[in-house]
Amino acid sequence: GGVVTASITRATPIKVDDDGKKLTLYSGYENPRKVLQQNNIKIFNEDKVWEDLIFDYYSENSLGKKIIIKRSQEIFVNVDGKTSEYHSWQDSVSRVLTEKKVLVGEKDKVSPSRTHYIFNGMTITIVRVAESEVKESEVIPFSSQMIEDANLEYGKTYVKQAGVNGKKELTYKIVSENGVMTSKTLIKTETINSPVTQIVVKGTKPRKTFYGKATWVPNNYYSVGGCAFRGYKGSTLKVTNLNNGKSVIVKVVDYGPATYT
Repeated sequence: GGVVTASITRATPIKVDDDGKKLTLYSGYENPRKVLQQNNIKIFNEDKVWEDLIFDYYSENSLGKKIIIKRSQEIFVNVDGKTSEYHSWQDSVSRVLTEKKVLVGEKDKVSPSRTHYIFNGMTITIVRVAESEVKESEVIPFSSQMIEDANLEYGKTYVKQAGVNGKKELTYKIVSENGVMTSKTLIKTETINSPVTQIVVKGTKPRKTFYGKATWVPNNYYSVGGCAFRGYKGSTLKVTNLNNGKSVIVKVVDYGPATYT
């Protein structure tokens, strides 16, 4: 056999001032942080821990050394869909974000404001703001123009020039917050292709020409634009006043005049 030598360090009581909260712990360690770790007291890197002498026996009910803990501020930051916990001694929102290397864009929204003071347990929310330009195409419908041709038989038409739609490009400024579009503003319009007008020719030349007298009748005698004629009902007539050249298009709605009129 052999001789075994064991060194035993007895745990001694240690006074602790945890940010004003008085505790008595037991430990054989000399290092303050190891004492706290042994007693399951969580300490963050930013917290300040040191030893001091007890000078007031009556208030402390003890003499010797004590451990003092000064807690850093606990801060929560909501950004990019997650919440992170930080501890800091900084005095403003912007300084905390800089110290913890939280990237904040120039247009990002920070609440409370970047100059706001820090208090324990506060939550800082960062809204990512992005601006971009988007181009969209839009059709410019063509217009139509009708022209008359006295050499083309009445009722006939043809397309002299086919219409073609134009095209314009619209530029929008898009603003998004946390990936969701919050505004869309038109900032520029540019015509890429101008539309081509469709031209339709319609004939005005009568199929047959009759000469004679025309009788005026009140509008309520026939329907508006109607007339009586010794021809087929439903046919269309162009009646021209030979004295002044004025004309009107009417529809045959009755047969007449009678032979005895």
